[in-house]
Amino acid sequence: DVWTRTGTGQWGTTISDLPNTLKYLQTSVAGDARATVGVATDDQSVDVRARATTFAGGSGGDRWFGAIARYSNETNYYYFTLRSSNTLSLRKVTNGNVTVLRSVALPVVLGRWYRLRLEAVGSQLRAYVNGTLWLEASDTTHARGQTGIVTFRTAAEFDDYRGVIAHLRVFDG
Repeated sequence: DVWTRTGTGQWGTTISDLPNTLKYLQTSVAGDARATVGVATDDQSVDVRARATTFAGGSGGDRWFGAIARYSNETNYYYFTLRSSNTLSLRKVTNGNVTVLRSVALPVVLGRWYRLRLEAVGSQLRAYVNGTLWLEASDTTHARGQTGIVTFRTAAEFDDYRGVIAHLRVFDG
């Protein structure tokens, strides 16, 4: 297993419906769960097919699932999430403090597959859902780190994960 896991998640794998791949499952709705992979780099892109299978019940705020970029530890990274409040959110965690960089309304349907992509290139952060750019921000807080996946009070499935690292710069002209 090449993944490093933090938080309260219960992780496992099963056969994917895609050819020659495994799905990565996170089955706990008790709290936060992160799984990261790869070496720390600067420019990177995380691309994953994901769906929530269960949102925790009760009051107590949003539940969510998504992708991580430039993860250095559980208190410092960027993340992009689909939320039970029907929003997409691009955020950063710095020394444990969460900052919302951008957010937008989008219906999030339990059980529906979404293709998520989070790019961190230079100071630019871009978040895509199903190939469409939804959120963009500029931030220089986290210069390098690993890629990964994340949930909060949500059981979810992640499939067809691709973490592309280094030299993603696109030049115009």
